[in-house]
Amino acid sequence: MSKYLHGTFITLLLGCVLVTGVPGFVSSVEAQFTSDEKLKGGERAPSFLVEDIEGTMKALASYRGHYILLHFWAPWNEGTDDELEALKKVLKQVGDPEHFIVVTVARGTSKEDVLAMVKKHDIWFPVLLDPQSKVRKMYYVKELPQTLLIDPNGQLVNFPDPESGLPVVRVIGVRDWGSESAVGYFKGLVAGMQPEEG
Repeated sequence: MSKYLHGTFITLLLGCVLVTGVPGFVSSVEAQFTSDEKLKGGERAPSFLVEDIEGTMKALASYRGHYILLHFWAPWNEGTDDELEALKKVLKQVGDPEHFIVVTVARGTSKEDVLAMVKKHDIWFPVLLDPQSKVRKMYYVKELPQTLLIDPNGQLVNFPDPESGLPVVRVIGVRDWGSESAVGYFKGLVAGMQPEEG
């Protein structure tokens, strides 16, 4: 093999390695959205400060002291209608707004798109706007919808996926949050926060 052909072969080989990667190598783009190894139960949830649907700046710390079901969604996602109704259902059935709340982070092409969904479903829980996906990237959220649970101290919780029952730090996809198993789990959490009588 001539020196020229040998050099060309080496160049092509290196190019393939850079494009396809090698075992254990993660590109910077992939690293932005690698999921659960970047967020673990027991770790502090990433803090943020964003505008809500009413134009008020809200920080994650604003909701400290509650169990927070943090839900990422977009108006155009398939299943969004069912998911928003399920979130309303779980709030009503747990019935303890002093200890358990839903906070949603909406990625919309416009505030009007998000407002339309809020009005359609008569949403009363917090809806935060994330038009540039800053919060989504902080939580390594790629697919939508996704849901995480944060405890009253601001730490991420491994909790049972309503579909599989397996403990996860995030649930990816639409779920029936108003199911008997999900509601029972959340009720158990808030029951542990109630002061003992006597």
